[in-house]
Amino acid sequence: MLNEFQKYTASPEFQELLHRYEKAREEDTPCFLEMDDIIDIAEYYHSIDAFDEAEAAADYCQKLYPDDDSAVLFKARMALIDYGDYKKAEELYDALPEKNDSIELAYVYGEILVCKNRVEEAEKYLREKYEKELRRYDEYQTRRSDSVDSYDDEEEEDEYEDLRDSLDHFPLDIAMMYCDHGLPDYAERWLDLASEEVDGMEFEYWETWGRIYHMQERFKEAIVAWNKALDIDAYSFSVWIHLCDAQYQEGLIDDAIQSAEFAQAISVDDPQPNMFLGALHLENNDPKRGVEEFFKTIEKSGYDVAVMIRVGIAFYELGYLQAARNMMEMIKKPFEDMDMLSECPPIVQEIIDKCDDTSYENENQNQNENS
Repeated sequence: MLNEFQKYTASPEFQELLHRYEKAREEDTPCFLEMDDIIDIAEYYHSIDAFDEAEAAADYCQKLYPDDDSAVLFKARMALIDYGDYKKAEELYDALPEKNDSIELAYVYGEILVCKNRVEEAEKYLREKYEKELRRYDEYQTRRSDSVDSYDDEEEEDEYEDLRDSLDHFPLDIAMMYCDHGLPDYAERWLDLASEEVDGMEFEYWETWGRIYHMQERFKEAIVAWNKALDIDAYSFSVWIHLCDAQYQEGLIDDAIQSAEFAQAISVDDPQPNMFLGALHLENNDPKRGVEEFFKTIEKSGYDVAVMIRVGIAFYELGYLQAARNMMEMIKKPFEDMDMLSECPPIVQEIIDKCDDTSYENENQNQNENS
């Protein structure tokens, strides 16, 4: 199921705007779109991982609308989320000619503080901003209800409708931000303030609960949240993968296998489901299928060393010592052949040594039992 933004970007209206923008950029001719439309185009590129195009759209928006901060805030968030570069984000923020009082600006500044490990300061700042804007909205509502005549200040009404929409989204946005930075306890406090019924955000609401519970190792609650997210979007690859992991952690092996298979059906070229299926089938006493899935994982990853190491560690942790040793020797050999053994990740030799030590201990134990 598509979320509201995905529905919009799939619409003829947006596609026509995108076509006009791309044609103008290709021909190097002016394309005078509304600021919000260009930001939507930047968001669209970002959603399909076209980061260079997203940043170019934001730059174009900034060129056309130099007095608005939307493009700068978009680039600051990209610096934080996609590149982990809070210094660049801070430079962009500091370069704003005027710091307005918007919630969007507060969000970015709060995240910059989190990235600088000033989490309590960020939390205090974001809480105060949220409570201040709530009071401002309540005061507007009181003014409106106390008005003897019908309230007809359309400009102010539009401003406060936008504020109400921002306030509705703010707790969920902050919760998601804290999840992105591995801070589930802070995220939980904010998500408690959010509503499941914010338009178009029901999936994100339950997905964020799933992320919080998962990071807190509350896997039973995570399973409930992941399933609620899947009720909204049954084709979310990441949710099926997380559900599989939560079920695995709870010992629900058959359920976890089914979830991994659903994930595999959604994204056949992704190695993650095979990685889970390998571990699950070994756990389920089906070593043949487990080994098959692990080697599919390696093939799909293009024999990526990091993936091979993960497979070797999985073999070791599940007690398949010879398979673990063979995998690590397979990784080690090219480094030896190129006389670059010092470049081989240390974990490779560590697992080989652990396998040898464990095998030696087991052999001694068997001899003692037989004597």
